[in-house]
Amino acid sequence: MELWKTPDREQADDGSAVPAQSSEKEGAMAKEAILYRMILPEHTCPFGVRAKALLEQHDMQVDDRILSTREEVDAFEAEHKVETTPQIFIDGQRIGGCDDLEDYLAQAEATPSN
Repeated sequence: MELWKTPDREQADDGSAVPAQSSEKEGAMAKEAILYRMILPEHTCPFGVRAKALLEQHDMQVDDRILSTREEVDAFEAEHKVETTPQIFIDGQRIGGCDDLEDYLAQAEATPSN
């Protein structure tokens, strides 16, 4: 079993993140996130730290999955065809990196809930 398996790797055709559709309420925020981030003995990725803080500030349950060796980071990036970590998944949808998460959260906040 690979450490970085995700429930769903679908994303928009252009690679951009789109807020997940909620079956309960349109515009409702997702509550579960998987965060893959790099913490190596010699380096902790500051974007991973920021992503975790943003998710927690938005009351999401965070499954924090640490990539602790260069080999794990490289294998994760190859598997998911991404060039950087962190990578964030919300309700099984790949959102992307920290900047993509900020965009996703801003768009979700701007969408009124019914």
